[in-house]
Amino acid sequence: MSHPTLDSLLNPGPDEVSHLSECPQCRVDLRLAQTLDTDPAGLAEAREAMSRTSRVASLTFSQIGPGVGLQTGARLHEGEEVDGRWIVEATIGRGGVGTVYRIRHKLLGSHHALKVLHLHSSELRGRLMREGRTQATMGHPNVVQVTDIIELEGVPALVMEFVDGGSLRQLQQMIAPFDLHVCHGLACHILDGVAAAHAARVIHRDLKPENVLVEVRPDGLRARVTDFGLAKTVNTTQGSVVTRKGAMLGTPAYMAPEQLMSASDVDERADVFALGALLYELYTSRRALLGFSSLDLRMGVPGAVVRPPSTLRSDLPIELERAIMGALEPRREQRIQLPLLAQAFARFRPPFVRLSELDARLWQARMALQD
Repeated sequence: MSHPTLDSLLNPGPDEVSHLSECPQCRVDLRLAQTLDTDPAGLAEAREAMSRTSRVASLTFSQIGPGVGLQTGARLHEGEEVDGRWIVEATIGRGGVGTVYRIRHKLLGSHHALKVLHLHSSELRGRLMREGRTQATMGHPNVVQVTDIIELEGVPALVMEFVDGGSLRQLQQMIAPFDLHVCHGLACHILDGVAAAHAARVIHRDLKPENVLVEVRPDGLRARVTDFGLAKTVNTTQGSVVTRKGAMLGTPAYMAPEQLMSASDVDERADVFALGALLYELYTSRRALLGFSSLDLRMGVPGAVVRPPSTLRSDLPIELERAIMGALEPRREQRIQLPLLAQAFARFRPPFVRLSELDARLWQARMALQD
C-alpha cells in the first residue's frame, strides 16, 4: 500500500480521507504530527513513546490529541490503594491513551469506574478535565455520570459510575443480531442520552458502539452514552475541545462529511449522522459506510451508496428505515433533526429491554470472563 505524504494528510482531500479510513499507521502519523505541531523531527521520538502502549495500530482519531510532550502515566494493579479511599479490583477497559479500572470505596463498599491516562500530554489532561465536567453535570439515566476527579502522579483521573455490563460493541460481537425489541429499546436509550447532551449544548463528536455502555439491571438492559472526551460545547462560556481549523477528530466510520473536513465546524447535526451509522449497525449488524467514507457519499463517488437497512433486516419497520436513512443524509441541511429521529423511534419503545435466556447466559459468561 502506498501512503500519502504528511503534508497531504494534514490537508486531506477525498483520496486522503479514504486512505485514512483504511490505514492505521497513517492515522497514527497524522495524530502524532498534529501532536507535535507538524514538526517531523519529533516524529520518531513520539512513535517511541507511543510504542509503550498496547494496540497502537487500532488507534482512531479520537485517541490521540494535540499537545506537546507525550508522557507515560500511572499503571494500577489489583489490590492497589488509590487516593486513600479506593481499592483497585480489576481492569475493565484499555484504549490507546487510557485505562478504565473497577474500584471499590474502602468505607462504603460501593463500586465505581476510574479512568486513568497512561499516555498523556497537556492537551489530553485538559480534555480529560473537560470530559469530567461535562459528564458530571449531565445528570441523565442514559449518560454515564462522572462523580469525582482525583490526581495520580500529577495527572487527573475520572471517578465515574460503574456500569455493570459492557460496551454495545462487545454485546454486538457476542450475540448480534439482536431481537427487534432489544434494538428498539437500546436505540431509544441512546437517543435519549444524546438528546440530553444536546439540551446541555454539548456535541459528543465521537458516537459509536464503543462509547455506549449497556448496563445489566434487574428490570432489563439500559444503554448509556459515555466518553465525552471529544465533546464540544456550544454558545457557552465553558471551555470546549481546542480544535485546529481543518483538524479531524472522531472515528471515520461514524463521521459526517463536514466532520471529516473539520471537527471545529460541526454542530448537533454531526451527532445525528453518527447516530444514523450507529443505529444502522445496531439493527443490521453491518456498518452503513462499508468500504467508503461519508465524504465519498457526499460527493457521489461511484459505489458509495448506503444499502437500505431493510434489505439486511426484513422486519425493520419502514418508518425506522426512513429515519435512519434521513440521519445518514450526507448534506447536513437536509439531514433529519434529532427530535424527529427520536420521535420515530419512540413509537416503538418497549416497556423493558431483555435478552433471550440463551443470549443473557452468553452475555453473563462474557462479563464473568472479563473479571
